[in-house]
Amino acid sequence: LGDSDLLRSLSLSPIFFQKDSSQALERALARAEGSWPSLLCASDSMNDDTRWYHISDGLRGMGLAHLVDAYSQSLAHEDDTLSKLKELREESAWRCSRWEDVSNKRKLPGIATGFHSNFRDALGRLARRDFIGALKALRFVRDRIDNDISHQEKYTTELSRLAAVADARDIALAVGSEMSGQGTLYALVSSPVRCIDEFDDLVFASREAWLRSARDALSDNVASKQLLDQAIWAQIIKTAEMATRFGKFGAATSAIARLQTDLRCHAVGENHQEEKVDIDDPTGHAHWEWRMNLASAKLLWASGRNEEAWRRIQHMMTSWDTNSANLNSMQLEVLCLAGTWAVETRSLVSSTIIHDYLRPAAKNAPDRDASAATAHFALGEYVARLYMDAIGRFESADWQERERVAAERQKELSDCKKHKRDLELEVKNMRDPIKSARLENLIKNMKKSICHLEREVKNDEDHRSTAIDAIKIYLNEALVALFNVIA
Repeated sequence: LGDSDLLRSLSLSPIFFQKDSSQALERALARAEGSWPSLLCASDSMNDDTRWYHISDGLRGMGLAHLVDAYSQSLAHEDDTLSKLKELREESAWRCSRWEDVSNKRKLPGIATGFHSNFRDALGRLARRDFIGALKALRFVRDRIDNDISHQEKYTTELSRLAAVADARDIALAVGSEMSGQGTLYALVSSPVRCIDEFDDLVFASREAWLRSARDALSDNVASKQLLDQAIWAQIIKTAEMATRFGKFGAATSAIARLQTDLRCHAVGENHQEEKVDIDDPTGHAHWEWRMNLASAKLLWASGRNEEAWRRIQHMMTSWDTNSANLNSMQLEVLCLAGTWAVETRSLVSSTIIHDYLRPAAKNAPDRDASAATAHFALGEYVARLYMDAIGRFESADWQERERVAAERQKELSDCKKHKRDLELEVKNMRDPIKSARLENLIKNMKKSICHLEREVKNDEDHRSTAIDAIKIYLNEALVALFNVIA
């Protein structure tokens, strides 16, 4: 059932202190918590033949599909009766788009006993344009899942597999319709991924693999191949972003590496040379390289490498004017992201964060767009925080003491001016020249004190006026920005 709390409690029970039981419990706990390095460490001390499966499973959990594929192939001399290891080999093979050597060996779907074996078989058949065979293989897989769905412990896994099979069937049908000239491929690749959870690694990997298989099947159609290339790259970006969001850093790193390799191979294969860099154009490499760098920066930030992420995103901003009115959605996202990170780390003063990042992003965002809502919300939230901080300073003991001192200084200035006027009147009516000279000297010193007090009182008034104006500006800008979010 994957109950990590129960497994952790059982690990403290004396019943499980025996070596074999404690190791099995340690591996189960590592799987339940998604702690794949711990699973690798626990598998390292095993002596039986199942250690190959546990090691491969740990590598798979870290998102290292190509490493699992190479490792599992090197175990061909090991016990092939271990069904779990055989299935892991098949899974790593289709995740790495290695299906060209399987369909020639199988004449009918279902000869292979496992889900991943038949899934890989269906992918190979689609790549070879055997649409009927691919659909038969998928139907066989679906029927087997329907038979297993009653097992409660496999419920979530089987639902994920059903979603992957349904998505694969749609792609196979779309490829068939594209070959017949009906052209339903574009609508399909633009559709969202079917997922039981927000991020289902199996379903995301399946969508990418089936898009690659469809690209192989339609390789002689330039327009379809270009569309599928873009769909594959968009799916990889989505995988990297969702894996980063859910803390699957190994899967995110692997996805970014796959995209980098794909773009490099595509550029070499197409003899690619872009005369004009337009990151808004999804048919150009600049667009995907930009999105790849942005996903990489998000991954670095989420994994705690903040300085590298900040350098990466600052480098992306060096090629354009952040105050330009012609910023596209990705540039606006970079501005908004940079401003948010600067807020979190407090690495810049508030005026710089607002004027250089958040305000340009909100100002240039297109109306009624998701990026506009994000930009306005980031600006509104930050300015609202500044407003609350300013209000808090007004209500603090330090500010109240400053106000008391300012009021006393104002009173002192008024008293000095009144005393000066009285002295001047006394000097005017005085007949004794000696006393008159003494009072005039006193008045002169008093004028100096009054000038000094006037400067201090003016500074107090300016400081208070600036603080009040800032509060009004913060409140107004926060209300406008948050209103634009819901407008």
